[in-house]
Amino acid sequence: MKPKLSVLILEDNPADVELMLREIRNAGFDVEAQRVEKRESFLKVLDPFLDIILADYTLPQFNALEALHLLQARGLDIPFIVVTGTISEEIAVECMKQGAADYLIKDRLARLGPAITHALHEKSLRDAKQKAELDLRESEERYRLLVEFSPEAIYVHNGTKIIYANPSAAELVGTGSPQDLIGQPVFDFFHPGGRKSTRATNPGLHPKQNPLVEYRFIRTDGKGVDVEVRSAPITYQGKPALQTIVRDISERKQRERELEALVSISTVLRVAYSRDDIPTVLVDQLMELLKADTVGVLVINALSGDLVLEEAEGEWETTPEFIISVGEITKQEFLISGASSLIFVIKGDARFKHLEYTGEIQAIACVPLVAQGELLGILCVGRKASIEPNEVQLVTAISDMAANALLRANTHEKLETTFIETVLALAKTLDARDTPTSDHSHRVASWAQGVMEKMGGGPEDVQAVRWGALLHDIGKIGVPDHILLKPGPLTEEEWRIMERHAEIGAEIVAPVEKLANVAPIIRSHQEKFDGTGYPDSLKGAEIPIGARIIAVVDAYSAMTENRIYRRARSHEKAIEELVRCSGTDFDPEVVTAFIKVLEDDMKNW
Repeated sequence: MKPKLSVLILEDNPADVELMLREIRNAGFDVEAQRVEKRESFLKVLDPFLDIILADYTLPQFNALEALHLLQARGLDIPFIVVTGTISEEIAVECMKQGAADYLIKDRLARLGPAITHALHEKSLRDAKQKAELDLRESEERYRLLVEFSPEAIYVHNGTKIIYANPSAAELVGTGSPQDLIGQPVFDFFHPGGRKSTRATNPGLHPKQNPLVEYRFIRTDGKGVDVEVRSAPITYQGKPALQTIVRDISERKQRERELEALVSISTVLRVAYSRDDIPTVLVDQLMELLKADTVGVLVINALSGDLVLEEAEGEWETTPEFIISVGEITKQEFLISGASSLIFVIKGDARFKHLEYTGEIQAIACVPLVAQGELLGILCVGRKASIEPNEVQLVTAISDMAANALLRANTHEKLETTFIETVLALAKTLDARDTPTSDHSHRVASWAQGVMEKMGGGPEDVQAVRWGALLHDIGKIGVPDHILLKPGPLTEEEWRIMERHAEIGAEIVAPVEKLANVAPIIRSHQEKFDGTGYPDSLKGAEIPIGARIIAVVDAYSAMTENRIYRRARSHEKAIEELVRCSGTDFDPEVVTAFIKVLEDDMKNW
């Protein structure tokens, strides 16, 4: 199928027009032509859909150059070929300079077909180029708008200095405008601790890499910003450069830190059965999580109902009266209105007029510790700057976990206390069952405590040996009366049953957390210093010091008491026996310390 060709011919000789149309058809075109010879007619039929214009140079009223100028004035790009009878070389050159696609002499019309084909090809090339340039400009404009209005910070640098920045980049680092960033050293905005690793992952050094990396930026006001950075090599203004896209992820990182903290706090509080541990955990976590300047945990005393500062860090360590007063305000408002949290701004707050305060804390957030409807205390966070509502929400979430942990710990401690009281009552009952007096264990406990103090034991050691002495024979609850109260020697089988009392006693107290360091003492109080005791044949320092002490004082107490199978020995005889067995049954140092304790007691009689 022949290509269609719409032709406008400026010619005053119809015969010449026919000749031109014949040549065009011979060149393979399906031609559609119209002829004009005057300026007005030419302007009237000018149409952007024309494929080509053929013009005689000289017409009765105007010439080809004028027609070419009129065409250009309309802004139309239509191939224009001058076809004339005679034309000077100068005029031909001028026509080409003015934009004509070609020129031909009428007696050489055989060239017309190839000339038209060439002119149309050149036009298609111009159209393609124009479209590519237009597409490029549109693409560049779209990219410019995307970059300029991007919420993410974008800047371009040459490896050392910034050469372009968008408004979001200026906003991220805190400068007045993007121009303020031009020429700035690119690595100055990275946190000093991360500059070395930033240079190491610079894609200018590794052009095949395009890593997404998290860093910390430092704003011009000194504030840190968590960011996610991706860089890629580009060509900018004809030179190699790096384009860096920076996304502010501070909020996401803060949420991650909060979630990690909540998980961490939850894990610790979930297993915290000792209420003494809970305030310390809360203070440490809140100081770190909220970057607080001071934190205090106030707990309501179960007997008096007063608030007590259990744990504090920062300013409130040295000003407990102030934060307790703030806690009382929170407590009253909670009891009246049920407020879930309160934020105080100290300056100008009428509630602080009666409080003397000279510290630097300006904002305080207080959250009640409530579990199962019971107010257990107040959690307070203080800062020299402001405290944001979302931070208060985090403190509230932590306070819910803390309150439940406190309630659980209180319940656990009550159960332990009840258990210990029950065990002590059993121990006292066993004293009455096994010995002539019901205060045997209390006497042993008093002497054991004195020996531990004499040997330099700390408060925990003293408490452990006292509990151990009170409960050392609790395992005898598992020994039948016919063995425990037998007036004569025990058989071998009966001794095996009797020896089990040390293990049974340790098993009884082992589940109680407060008695965790007491169970080994009870288990080993029948061990001998030379390793011949029971149940584990421990020797010397292998035996817990508390057990070594109880072994001595219990032996002395047994020797100086009347038993159903023998009469009591005198104090002097009992001491002689302890000294004689020192180094075999008993620890010599414990024996010496016990004798001094007894001597001190006798001086005070």
